[in-house]
Formats: sequence, C-alpha cells, structure tokens
Amino acid sequence: MNTGKILFFAAALALSAILTGCAGGGAGSGAAAGTGSARSAADAGDQGYSAAVLRVAIQPSAAFVPIYLLRDNGWLEEEAEKLGVTVEWTEFVSGPPMNESFAAGQQDIGFIGDVPTVPTVSAIFAGQQNTVVGVAAWGEGGYAILVAQDSPIAGAEDLRGGKVGLTVGSTAQNLVEKYFKANGLDINNDVEVVNLTVGDLATALANDQIDAAAVWEPSITRLTDDGIARVLADGTGILRGTNNIFSTTAFAEENPKLVQLLLEQYARAAKALKDDPLGESAKVAAAYSLSPEQLAKVTDKYDYSVVVADEDIECLRGTTDFLRNIGVVTDPGFDIADHIDPSYANNADLAQYK
Repeated sequence: MNTGKILFFAAALALSAILTGCAGGGAGSGAAAGTGSARSAADAGDQGYSAAVLRVAIQPSAAFVPIYLLRDNGWLEEEAEKLGVTVEWTEFVSGPPMNESFAAGQQDIGFIGDVPTVPTVSAIFAGQQNTVVGVAAWGEGGYAILVAQDSPIAGAEDLRGGKVGLTVGSTAQNLVEKYFKANGLDINNDVEVVNLTVGDLATALANDQIDAAAVWEPSITRLTDDGIARVLADGTGILRGTNNIFSTTAFAEENPKLVQLLLEQYARAAKALKDDPLGESAKVAAAYSLSPEQLAKVTDKYDYSVVVADEDIECLRGTTDFLRNIGVVTDPGFDIADHIDPSYANNADLAQYK
C-alpha cells in the first residue's frame, strides 16, 4: 500500500478518535451541563428567545478575530442586557475540547474552522444536533504552501518526488490535494506526505527535513516574517476556506433573536476591524502572539462576512468530500447543506454595520 494512503487512513482514524474522545477543557466561565436559566416557551414565542444566558465558545483562530474584539469591548453584553440576558464566554485552545463542552450541554454558540465544521454537525458526534448559523470568515489567502526562503522550488512540478509536511486530516491537506490536482500531480503517488503538527513544521522546513509545508494563518505570517519561509502558493482559486459560526439546533430554534443578536454584534466588531485594522488589532494581538502590525496583515486576508453565501455551502461540500475520501465521513448520503440555515444571518440587521 502507498505510504501516503497509509498515513491518510491512520489519520482518519486518529481524527475521529480525537473528535469524539476526551480532551482538555476551556478557560473561562461556563454553565454546568444542562443548566442555565430559561424563560417560558411562551416568552420564546412572543420575544424570539427564552434563554436568560447566552453561552459563547471561542478559540484564537485568525478567522475569529472579531469575536475577541466583541468580547473585550463588551458590546454583546451591552445589547444582551437590554433583553435581560447575560453572556458567558469560554475560551478553548482548539476545536476538540470545545466540541466536548458542547456535547456536555455547556455551550450554545461556537466558532469553528471548515474541516471541524463537518464532524461538528454530522453524526460523528452522537447525540448532538448542531446547525451552522453564519460564516465567521472566509479567506483564500489564509492557507498556504510554504517553502524555505532560499529554496529553488518554483512550482508544483518541482515538488514531484519531494517531501511535503502537513497535519493530516486538516485544511492544509485539503489545500495540498487541490493544489496538486490543479497542477496535474497526485498527493498519493507523486510526493511523500510527512504528518507533522503546525509547531513541528517550522523546524522541519528550516532544517531541510521537508521540501514544503502547508499551514494556515497566523503561521504563514510568523514563518515568512521570520525569514524562514516564503509562499509558494495559497488558496486563491483553489480553497475558499469557510470558517463558521454554529449553534446547537435546539438553542437556535428556541432563541433566534439571541442568535441574530450575536451575528449583528460580530458584524459590528468586523466593521470596527475593517475601519481601523491597526488600532483594533492592537487590542487583541497578544491573544495571537503577534504584533499589531502582523495581526492587521493577517486579518486583511479574510472577509468576516457573517452571511452564508452559496460559495460557502459549496466550499463546505468540498470539505465533506475531502473528509469522505480519507474515511472520516462514512455516510455517503450526508449533505452539509442540510445542517446550514442561512436565515439567521439573513434576518439579522447587518446593514447597520456595512
């Protein structure tokens, strides 16, 4: 069996285990499983919400910078207070522990990348029912294949027979597969895939242990600014990179006004970032271990769009196909579109923050 295929199969099993197994917790406050004050069903019907607490799960991805601004500026709390609702924030280091918290009934709305979105709303998380309610950001330039700064590699063909480092089962692998296919190469047969964490990729590239590395922001900016790497190709025209806002289906259905409120305030923070990228980046740059100038450069690669476009749905369908090919999605009839509801963003008052 081809080495690349062995790695992909093993990674598919590992990814499934990671997504469904135990992981570290988040930092911050959060209600206990199954708790949280609620109003009556009649209140939900009359007001569009019944919950007295809105629990928001976040993680420090470049695609979610506005949610950190929103939290630190207190805008969501200000608006929620007018409805008699309090806001609880929980920060996670990555997606798997956040999903565990959702499974335990401790969260209402979360922010998640394109690859994790699929198992989050599919049957992989038994007992969970989640719905994509908006798009946190998309950005083709937020994903890239890097080579060493002094590498002679100029295109895909130069990588034939070489070693490409990436985190198997991630968006980086999806990017490399699409890039090679667009250039007449096959990831299974024409290169050797080396499965590495993002942290190890920089060392491997600097020590010539691999010929190229596939990463995402803010790693792209860190490695290029440090003179370790340069961009060979990014996702332009290949990978849209849709990152999402999702909610438990029950919470969204029972509290559409609160979902829309969060989407509106996220759009408010995104507009503030667009209007003053350096000033707003300075407020949260420390959370990303970047300088304000670096974070401003990173956020310029993203469209923090909120609304769900047809292109976003097709991007997520492509991600589903990728995960199906490596054995993570096993249901041949699963369609991610059945778990996306654009109406929450469409009905929110986003025009005030254009």
